Amino acid sequence: MFKIPKQEYTAEFKELAVKRVKSGIFVGAVARDLAFVEQTLRNWVKSAKAASCMRQGPKTVTPEQDGAGRGAGRERPVADGE
Repeated sequence: MFKIPKQEYTAEFKELAVKRVKSGIFVGAVARDLAFVEQTLRNWVKSAKAASCMRQGPKTVTPEQDGAGRGAGRERPVADGE
């Protein structure tokens, strides 16, 4: 049994493949056209999305947004005896 050597792709190739997916072409179609595994392309798209989120920086949250959804601004029911 022989081991298949790991394929290495250039950053430019990965970027072009990800751009094709972002333009609306299905991941499977792009992977088939470029002759590699679909999951590899999914990983690249996921990494590109994470990298773009990191470049945007942290999100500023106002005190009103911080308390939203946690019962902020709502009265707590009073139990008997309090």
